[in-house]
This record gives sequence, C-alpha cells and structure tokens, in this order.
Amino acid sequence: MQNRKNLCSKAPFLINEYERWTYQVRDTLENINERLATRTFLLGEKITEADKLLYQTLLRLDYIYYYIYKLNFAKSFDYPNIKRYEEELKAIPEIGDSIDIVKEKEEAFLSLSDDRNPYHLIFRGPEV
Repeated sequence: MQNRKNLCSKAPFLINEYERWTYQVRDTLENINERLATRTFLLGEKITEADKLLYQTLLRLDYIYYYIYKLNFAKSFDYPNIKRYEEELKAIPEIGDSIDIVKEKEEAFLSLSDDRNPYHLIFRGPEV
C-alpha cells in the first residue's frame, strides 16, 4: 500500500518529466532536420562516425522507442531532410548493414516486463 501512495504522489512529477522528455526528442529531431537542410551529412559533406551512430539511433527511435515510450509525434523519417539522410546512409553497406533493427526490435519488445507487454507482442512496421 505504501508503494502505491508513493507512486501516486510522484505521478504528476513523472508525467511532467515524460512530457518534457518527449518534447526534447521532438525538438532534437527538428534541429537535426534543420541542420541537414544545409549539408549532406551531420557534420558537413563527409561521412563521419557521428553519422553512423545517428543513423542507428534514428532507426531505434522509429522502430523501438516510438512504440515503447508512446511517442505520439512524427517519426524521424517524417522529416524530409532526415528521410533523405537516412536513405543515403542506408545505401552505404558499412552503415546500412551496421544494425540489425529487426533483431533489436524483437529483443527490445520481448525483454519488456509482463505488465508492459503481457502478450509479448512485437509491433509491426514501419517496413524495414
């Protein structure tokens, strides 16, 4: 019973933190989209390790975090400059093949606790 009281008293704080975090994610996507409007890759016209890491993070955002954390705004590929960026990077084998998003997605959803994913569902889509 004490745990329930503690959770109820923390609920407004947790909701505010969640909302703050989701807006930070959205704002970051908007900033990346603006940055990519004036350059081909994250830091200019040459691919760097930062591009590879951002590519992997964007895939995880769209295929995993979007569903697990119930992010109810646009996915990264809904931003035109990010979409172009992801398509260019996906076509480069060292980057496009650097992450097995299907496997990571399965692992992420199946590792959720039963109260968060009681039927062990793996969300479908978006298409890889």
